Amino acid sequence: YYWFTFYMFAGSRKGSRFIHNLLNPFRHLSGNHIQIGLYFFPFLLILELNYGIVKINEKGWYPMISTALYQKFKEEIPLFDEKIHAFEAGEMDRNTFKGISGGFGSYAQRSGGYMLRLRLPGGRISKETLRFFADEIQAHQVNLMKITTCQTIQMHNLSADSTVAIMKDALDFGIVTKGGGGDNPRNVMASPLSGVEPGETFDVLP
Repeated sequence: YYWFTFYMFAGSRKGSRFIHNLLNPFRHLSGNHIQIGLYFFPFLLILELNYGIVKINEKGWYPMISTALYQKFKEEIPLFDEKIHAFEAGEMDRNTFKGISGGFGSYAQRSGGYMLRLRLPGGRISKETLRFFADEIQAHQVNLMKITTCQTIQMHNLSADSTVAIMKDALDFGIVTKGGGGDNPRNVMASPLSGVEPGETFDVLP
């Protein structure tokens, strides 16, 4: 009850301002990659651990897409695999690759390596999702991650092979990278309280 009360306070306008002012001195730690709603990840995780408030299916993840879209996206990953290795081999210029990779939620970094953007509607993350990230970090030796203003988590400094592998693993887990960049609708931003907010008209999450 204590944590639920505190979380509801943090989600209110007054509470949000209080949390913002409290954490404002730490803004320099992540530059522009800060969103007030994402400060509440720890509280949402506590609710998930103690109350099971985050809806997950039998596989342990919050389903974002239909089975048909899952299959469609999965069939498109080999195309990305082909293009990223063509870029690696110097067979494709940066701008051409960017026009393709952005649609898959990935970009080539100017300093070398690749970034992959994993979309998390509402900024929600469960203990199972944390385990997924931990396993991928260990398997691919990821040394930099960022929380973005569009409620995604970005992995940086990836190799071409790791970028493709994580993209596949993420989709199998239920996390979509497709449409995470380029001229595509970005991750839909929503309150992490969607579905449990008193007085809301309906739950906007998928």
